[in-house]
Amino acid sequence: MRDTQQLVVDSLNYGSLVDPWTAEGYQATSGAGQSGCRVSNPGTTGANGRSAARFPDGNDTDSNCGDFQTASGPTPGASNDVSFTLSPGPRVSLQTTAPSGSSNYLQHGSTTTSVVTGPVTAASPNADKQNATFVKAAGLANPSCFSFEAVNRPGNYLRHQGFVVSLQPDDGSTLFSQDATFCQVAGNNGRGASFQSVNFSTRYLRDYNGGVYLAGPPGTNEWDTSVSFADDTSWLVATPWAPAP
Repeated sequence: MRDTQQLVVDSLNYGSLVDPWTAEGYQATSGAGQSGCRVSNPGTTGANGRSAARFPDGNDTDSNCGDFQTASGPTPGASNDVSFTLSPGPRVSLQTTAPSGSSNYLQHGSTTTSVVTGPVTAASPNADKQNATFVKAAGLANPSCFSFEAVNRPGNYLRHQGFVVSLQPDDGSTLFSQDATFCQVAGNNGRGASFQSVNFSTRYLRDYNGGVYLAGPPGTNEWDTSVSFADDTSWLVATPWAPAP
């Protein structure tokens, strides 16, 4: 969008079409977990009657990551009548089991794709509780495993890229389905559960220094260290902080 003097005042990066100098949010890798900030392309998901829509209607925080969600029931030429459908499955929150972080939960950023661990309590803002709640849905690549869909960003799942976990919109590709699917096994430290990547079977979701990674031997990344590996890769599948209405 340009003003009367043809200066750019707003922009939207759609799917993989990117204009970096007018970008709203990171488009290329820029720090751990930043793998692209764009509006998802609902046309590649194979679903009918879906559209990218600002949510809430008219929302504009100058971040494509946070302003748009994929909605069912498009309303071209009218106000967004945004309705969202989450995948079937129970709502869960994933709690760390490391002794030093018993109140820490896996959570995504409010306006970014980053995924971290941090404290969530009964006194936390509702936004934090929603960011720490996911639908534990049938795995996109293997229905016997699981994919974790953000309850406040339908169509966005935990996904590993470069062994860094972030929240990304489903683009309908085989690679995305594999990167976003994790098989649950007994917790590596004897507590809770561990989540094994479907396409890197020796690697697990790991909490490491407040970030979330895919870690395991014979990796050479910092987060592949064997120190506290069993604790860091074990999670409690806890009661959701944001229950279904």
